[in-house]
Amino acid sequence: MPPPSSSLENEVEKAHNHNEPPQPKPVQRKPGGWKSMPYILGNESFERLASVGLVANFTVFLMTIFHMNQVSASNLINIWSGITNFAPLIGAFISDAYVGKE
Repeated sequence: MPPPSSSLENEVEKAHNHNEPPQPKPVQRKPGGWKSMPYILGNESFERLASVGLVANFTVFLMTIFHMNQVSASNLINIWSGITNFAPLIGAFISDAYVGKE
């Protein structure tokens, strides 16, 4: 007679332990995923839209209220755009290098 298979052994073991509650199967999650990506892209898109819309209005504001010429207003807006685009990198470096230490 051939030796009993492992599935037969499992069935016999279950029959002996019929008073014990069944063990729940562990929930398996798929690794990775892109669930939050639409929110990130939407946030970045609207942030860029607001920034581009602000540039035109800011130019008119500087030229009418502060009486700047167009070149000076454009230079100031260019400097402002560079600082606002570079500031997150500086903030990330400071937070990682100094603030995040325990």
